[in-house]
Amino acid sequence: MSVFSHEFLMDSEPPRIMVQSLAHNINQGGITAIVYRLSEAVSRTGVMVKDTLFPAHLQPDGRWLCLFAFPYFLEKDSFRPMIEAVDIAGNSARQSFPFFANPR
Repeated sequence: MSVFSHEFLMDSEPPRIMVQSLAHNINQGGITAIVYRLSEAVSRTGVMVKDTLFPAHLQPDGRWLCLFAFPYFLEKDSFRPMIEAVDIAGNSARQSFPFFANPR
């Protein structure tokens, strides 16, 4: 008789997103930045605008910085940026944040 044993860590909790920056003003056709922290290591994170992910970049202080655009062809009412984070186990979180979109 054979016995196989393996330890593993079960992760069923999505990452928590904590926005650090306060002002997110953006003109149609322009870009802005957002700074946030995550509760755990992730395989992918950034800001989703429609079907486009603008990837964030880990900073030396542990915060994430993301530059994202308000595409010129997108109407103001359709512009709904969301922070997305996917951890190593595949759990995902999405969070909205306050912003002011200035249409042109």
